[in-house]
Amino acid sequence: MDRKPLRVLCLHGRGGNAEAFEMQTGLLRKRLSDIAEFDFINGRMLWPQAKELRLFFSPEMIYYAHYDPGAPETIHESETLMLNTVKEKGPYDGVMAFSQGCSMAAALMLRLLEKSMFRFAIFLCGSGVDGVKDTLKRQAQRGNDDKNNIKTGVKEVESKSPGLWPTPNDFLSSISTMHVLGGEQDPWIDEGRALYELCGGEAGNTRIWDHGQGHQIPLSMMATRKMETLFRETVDRK
Repeated sequence: MDRKPLRVLCLHGRGGNAEAFEMQTGLLRKRLSDIAEFDFINGRMLWPQAKELRLFFSPEMIYYAHYDPGAPETIHESETLMLNTVKEKGPYDGVMAFSQGCSMAAALMLRLLEKSMFRFAIFLCGSGVDGVKDTLKRQAQRGNDDKNNIKTGVKEVESKSPGLWPTPNDFLSSISTMHVLGGEQDPWIDEGRALYELCGGEAGNTRIWDHGQGHQIPLSMMATRKMETLFRETVDRK
């Protein structure tokens, strides 16, 4: 009996949109069409076009962000709206995100603390750790220090050094994750590494690859095959 394809929610980065992210992942999705289907949605806030999209996409398109890093209240508002979207359009097996979308995805998982929401996460050039840190801080303020150790990382959240957590978060460490980094050419590489560590690092259920080409999704056939292999390992479907 054929298995149902995995349903994957796809979240673009700040200054991107669903159409651009769909095109950026076209080669990868084609190679994964036997096991997964992908649902792309836009962020809720209008935003200027991201620098990395200017060579390939028209400035006349409408671009979005999931939240405004300079306005913490928009993070919580976006989480609530995204949760409603997931309930309406889901259920989903996993999430695939780029840049700020990675922060949004991690924040959603931390807010619910339910594996039933996403059982795997594909993080491409993760950045925008504002969302993750804000969620951790709000959870701690509510005193939600349960078995999932949601307070892990709050000490760093309140420090002056953004981007690095001292220890993994127990809940995120229990989720199967894939991390694609852009190397030292990516100005947000430290945030991508921080998200990897928060998900357990080498000790977690993680897979990581650094393509070294900056803050972008690599489009070469070699890179696409590498991401395909990691994706299949992460979701455990050969």
